[in-house]
Amino acid sequence: MKTVLRWIGSVFGLIAFLVVVVIAIGIGLPMRHVAQCSAYLTVPPAVVWSAVYDDTLSAAWRPDVARVERISNGPDPEFREFGKSGGSITYQNVDATQPFAFERDIVDRSLPFGGGWRYWLAPKSGGTQLTITENGEIYNPIFRIVSRYFTGYTATMTAYISELGTHFHEQPQVSCRVEARG
Repeated sequence: MKTVLRWIGSVFGLIAFLVVVVIAIGIGLPMRHVAQCSAYLTVPPAVVWSAVYDDTLSAAWRPDVARVERISNGPDPEFREFGKSGGSITYQNVDATQPFAFERDIVDRSLPFGGGWRYWLAPKSGGTQLTITENGEIYNPIFRIVSRYFTGYTATMTAYISELGTHFHEQPQVSCRVEARG
């Protein structure tokens, strides 16, 4: 019986040690990062702008979005996006220069992450060169590990641009780069 209890204690001790090591690694990773993804779309900037700026329309082309509710109007509209898997995120569009650039910031401070995306829509060969730059923050050390080693910092942007391409009946080639910061 003592051997079994000693074995169980050793297993729990090893699990606790591994949890501490994982958290320590997460704490050691940078909280902030800058990631950028870019792709060419064959439609003009005004058409891309219509799809991405008014996020209340995104549930029609983004499979992970159940619905979007407008919270405020005006020059810096705020809205809440509800995911199909539950949960919501509140955003605000700021610094808009239609149809070429705007920033979308996460307003909800209760999340384990934050930051914003900066959208640039540049005319190119009759279409649009779309570039999204994420200035992100990941507060939870476990989420930092997942983002750094498993999902990557650019997974959400890559999926977003691919879904946008599907909306326009094309498959854009997405290129990304990442810079971690302290």
